[in-house]
Amino acid sequence: MRGLRNPNNAPYESAPPIPVFLNKNLVDQEIVVTVRIYRPIKSTAKNAASAMTTAHRFVQELYMLGSNTLDQLRDLIKCPGDYIIPGDVSDTVPSMKNEEIFLGNISGKKATARDIYKSGFFYIDGCFYNDTRWPDCADLSEVIRQWAEDDPRRRIGPFTTESMEKTTIKSLTVRLGYPYVYAHQGDHEHLFSFIGARLLSADDVQKADEYPFERSVGMVHSKMCMVCNIFIAKWITTDNERVPEDPFFFCNECYRHFNYNPKKEKLGHFKAYPYVDVNAL
Repeated sequence: MRGLRNPNNAPYESAPPIPVFLNKNLVDQEIVVTVRIYRPIKSTAKNAASAMTTAHRFVQELYMLGSNTLDQLRDLIKCPGDYIIPGDVSDTVPSMKNEEIFLGNISGKKATARDIYKSGFFYIDGCFYNDTRWPDCADLSEVIRQWAEDDPRRRIGPFTTESMEKTTIKSLTVRLGYPYVYAHQGDHEHLFSFIGARLLSADDVQKADEYPFERSVGMVHSKMCMVCNIFIAKWITTDNERVPEDPFFFCNECYRHFNYNPKKEKLGHFKAYPYVDVNAL
């Protein structure tokens, strides 16, 4: 399956059971919108042109009602970056025996990136919809709007801002199939699109409180260890002077043997972080 040219031709679908009763307040009254979240692409100066022509693969397909809000959409988007524990842990090497205890201690002392960096926005049709559910949320779109205003010759904007938790799906004006942007963790961006909209039918879930939900997921290959290419990656290193790529992914065994000597002393300079595989979410 890792060698397929178009792996999203066979998505894993999670179809709910056919309802046994009809909700007359929803059938032919409420709209069902299908949203697809696409796999991120690492953009560099070398691959920017090719990334624009690459067929983007979706990783999630969500069903939403027109009355659902954008913050509900955000809460369903799965991103490994949200579950990484911030902070360099390269000074301590876990052994095979105490690895789970080691990671558990980290989790107990430090929250995940999603808990610490709660800010995020959707960019849809000239408007930045910011998450303002918490007092410590920052407006990540401010620097973009300021950049556009600094030089009118760029001919970008004007932009507006709204709160995503106050914005319903049916209040949006969107183009089906057109790419929009979800940004979080500062500069981590995901493309998403609204691919379909229709009236709720008798075959759909009849309870409004069960929306939104994940209808299907595209095939996403786990990130393999870049050393052995056998086991799934469990660690990320950055600024590692002994490897050819940045970031570099390691499984448990390769991480220990490559980056530390038998005395558990750090070899070279690097930063290390636990990695959460997307298929584990």
